Amino acid sequence: MISQFLIKWSVVSLPRHPDALITSSEHLEILQCGLRGKRFELELIMKGSRDGKSASVFHSLCDNQGPTVMVIKSGEQYFGGFTQKSWKSPRVSEYECDQEAFLFSFTKYSVHASRGQNTQCLQHRADMLGSFCGPRGEDLYMGEYHQQLFLGDAFKRTNLFQQPSRVSSRYLAAPNTSYFKPDFIVDDLEVYKLKFIL
Repeated sequence: MISQFLIKWSVVSLPRHPDALITSSEHLEILQCGLRGKRFELELIMKGSRDGKSASVFHSLCDNQGPTVMVIKSGEQYFGGFTQKSWKSPRVSEYECDQEAFLFSFTKYSVHASRGQNTQCLQHRADMLGSFCGPRGEDLYMGEYHQQLFLGDAFKRTNLFQQPSRVSSRYLAAPNTSYFKPDFIVDDLEVYKLKFIL
């Protein structure tokens, strides 16, 4: 009975639009792992290929929405981040702590927690999309015209890499372990509002 309930939850929770970036119960399990087992419903509030990928579109649709998941498609890589905090759009950068925030990769089946409750891991600014980074690094930087990954400052690296390296820092968007370029191209992105199910 419990397994039937879990199966029904994941089937019901999958996005229904045909070109969704969250496509399987495995994707939901990765998110659920980062959320420490919590179940949730997803509501699509932004899709880059439909709404545009500008900072102004992001903030008009995603600010003040509460907990959100951002999913990015870059080539064959699918990755993103979760925050329980609402996005906002100040003119000057503001950094915020969120001990529940995490980054993830659907392609590599990984979850990367924030480094702790006092770690600033979100950057808010009107001319940027939602960025998962602190003032000292760019774990997942989402500028309007420039995107960069440098995992390991505000979020933990994968256990595959014990020491900081160019490979480990670019792990989420890299198609293979010899890929050293920190920049990536956003082919599409989706932002979902999360509603937790008791």
